[in-house]
Amino acid sequence: DGVFFFDKAEEGCAVLNEFGIAVERQSKMMTIVDMFRCNYLKPTVIVLSGTIESRQRYQTALLSLLRLELGSSLRETEVQIFGEEDKVKVFGKPTEIQGGLYRFIDQINNPNVQSETLYAVISAHVNDVGQFALRDLMESGTSKTHILSVRKDRLLFIVSVEGETVQQQCYSRAHEVFQCE
Repeated sequence: DGVFFFDKAEEGCAVLNEFGIAVERQSKMMTIVDMFRCNYLKPTVIVLSGTIESRQRYQTALLSLLRLELGSSLRETEVQIFGEEDKVKVFGKPTEIQGGLYRFIDQINNPNVQSETLYAVISAHVNDVGQFALRDLMESGTSKTHILSVRKDRLLFIVSVEGETVQQQCYSRAHEVFQCE
């Protein structure tokens, strides 16, 4: 599947074991987190599907692993995007020059910040509308609107999909889709 597995520290396995993550998925999770840490994936996208309880467990396990790896360098935000009215959480209000997730990402990746040590994780709980709203931000390369532009270095999305279907625009951008059990 294109992902290389490397031996990782016992602490990472212990964290994932604590949350009941299957052993056969642990090396893949740790590799993706390591590739994110090394800024190989811009942005990194992990999609979670399954029951709400299992998705929450996987999300908590991933966030714990990220905190273990990155410590105080990690910045986190969480959004729920389920309808048209929630798109403001992505793009900001029309009266703002920069708002929503664009502001959060820019605080990490703006070249004027002069910090290559900060990392951002966005935990997004979405349905079909939310997957569509996030599609451009999950795409590799710079995201642009008519007035905004953000780089996506050191950025990871954990996309928790409500319902049965991971849409094609989300699936095609994902580095891994975990069917959570």
